Amino acid sequence: MNKIAELNPLKTPISEYKKFKVRNAVRAIILDDQKNIALVHDSCGDYYKIPGGGVDSGEDKILYLKRECLEEAGVEITNIQELGFIKEINGIVNLMQNSFCYVVNIFGDKKIPEFTKKEIEKGFSLKWIPSSEAIKIMTETETIGNFEKHMKKRDILFVKEFFNKT
Repeated sequence: MNKIAELNPLKTPISEYKKFKVRNAVRAIILDDQKNIALVHDSCGDYYKIPGGGVDSGEDKILYLKRECLEEAGVEITNIQELGFIKEINGIVNLMQNSFCYVVNIFGDKKIPEFTKKEIEKGFSLKWIPSSEAIKIMTETETIGNFEKHMKKRDILFVKEFFNKT
C-alpha cells in the first residue's frame, strides 16, 4: 500500500520513535449508491472522522475493517480498494501508528450504527454527506483538542487523496 503522508507534529526523531509501541489501524471511505460519504461526528471534540479503528494484534485488517464499518456506519461493505496509509508519530504517548485506508461501497441496506458506550458519551453520530461537501464540512469545524485536531488532519488527508484518485 502506498504511503500518503507521515504526521509527526512534535518532530520526534526516528531514533526515538523506532522504540515506540507500534499500532495498526484501518479507516474506510464508505460510499453509498448516491456517492455520499459516511462521516462520524464527535460532538464533544467537534470534528468529523471517517469510520475506523485500531486493529488488535494478529487480527486481519480486512475483517476488522468490515466490523468497524458495521459498528460505526451500520453497513456491510463490498468493492474494497486500497487507498494508502499514513504513518502517525505521537511522541506524547510514545506511539507509532500506521493507519491504512480503504475505499469501499455499501452492500445491502443501511442500519443503525452500534457505537460503544465511550463513543455514545462523546456524542458520536453518523452523517451521510455528499462527497462534494465532505472536505468543506471536515475543515470548517472548530476542533477542540490536539488529539482531535490530529485525527481531523489525518482523515482530511485521506479524503483529499480519494478525490485526487477519482
